[in-house]
Amino acid sequence: MRSPTEKQLGLIRNMEQYISARFTGNTIREASEFITNHMDEYQEEKEMADESKVLYDDVYYEESW
Repeated sequence: MRSPTEKQLGLIRNMEQYISARFTGNTIREASEFITNHMDEYQEEKEMADESKVLYDDVYYEESW
């Protein structure tokens, strides 16, 4: 069995920063399944985090005046 690609592992590392699931597989197929199964949650969590960062930056900027 082939190991996950570096591109897959990089995406999985990013995904794990936003979701509670952890990748424990060893093959390219398991990596692909993990990405497919968790992509929607990752995108939602990342979008919410990005929005909250913008809101925080706006508040911080206004308070510094």
